[in-house]
Amino acid sequence: MSDESKQLGRSGEERAAEFLMARGYTILARNCRTRFGEIDIIARDGKAAVFVEVKARSSQSFGTAREAVNRKKQAKLALIIRDFVAAQNYMGPVRCEVVAIDGRGEPELVSEMDFTDID
Repeated sequence: MSDESKQLGRSGEERAAEFLMARGYTILARNCRTRFGEIDIIARDGKAAVFVEVKARSSQSFGTAREAVNRKKQAKLALIIRDFVAAQNYMGPVRCEVVAIDGRGEPELVSEMDFTDID
């Protein structure tokens, strides 16, 4: 990953965290790794633990930020979240959200996936 890509990712995550906090979320952790991958932001919204994937794109040459979270990425996120929740023995409500940022545009909450079936 190039330095420019890393900077875009860090900047996107910072903007996403500010976006979420402005909506009343509490940021609990960032860049949490499991054996299956990394989740960008873990937050609390009311009683729910919210796992947030941040996608930032500097251009739409390879599609929009929203389009980057395809079915394959969603399946991987589900695996990461289930692994994290199991390791923490967390029993409360869980959901996954995606914050997409295209260029210098405003962050957008574009997706919510419900993981209430996590054992």
